[in-house]
Amino acid sequence: MSAIKLVPASGGGSVSLTPPTTSGADISLTLPSTSQGFGKILQVVSTFKNDTFSTTSSSYVDLTGLSVAITPSATSSKILILSNAGWGNSSNDMAVVPFQLVKVVGGTASNIAEPSDTTESFGSTLTMSNPNTNPQWSLQRMAFQFLDSPATTAAVTYKWQIKSDGSATTQINRRTQNTTMPTTSSITVMEVAA
Repeated sequence: MSAIKLVPASGGGSVSLTPPTTSGADISLTLPSTSQGFGKILQVVSTFKNDTFSTTSSSYVDLTGLSVAITPSATSSKILILSNAGWGNSSNDMAVVPFQLVKVVGGTASNIAEPSDTTESFGSTLTMSNPNTNPQWSLQRMAFQFLDSPATTAAVTYKWQIKSDGSATTQINRRTQNTTMPTTSSITVMEVAA
């Protein structure tokens, strides 16, 4: 009996392909285990938001429909967060939208991915500026990536919160002065094996 064996040049396990002993029988293929560097992404969970959201709150509120829950399979796993959102604002005096990313584990919420300097008046994780001189007519996009280490096997929820200045209207997935040109937002989390 003969066998074909593929071995990576820098280690990391091998793949074996052994022909059957009986004519017409299935071929057995053995793949390396996750500890050998194969299959590092263990699970993917995603939420897609295609409706709109608005707020005039001067305090952070949950951005409805833009949260996702994942249960890590090991405390050593990391969670890769990929997110994007479309936004607009109704005021020329407030050409920014403060976003903050919140992690909830066992009912306890905490901000993550915060900047080291929190003296900014918004104190947010991510403040998105609108370069347009008429921000109420424009539609902007936020893109964000972060690798978190939750160190738990309990369910973890990642969610966005936003706020306004109390007078302007912050909109998600549309520009404020015109309902045309709507857009979509999403948040995707992936468990990455250690």
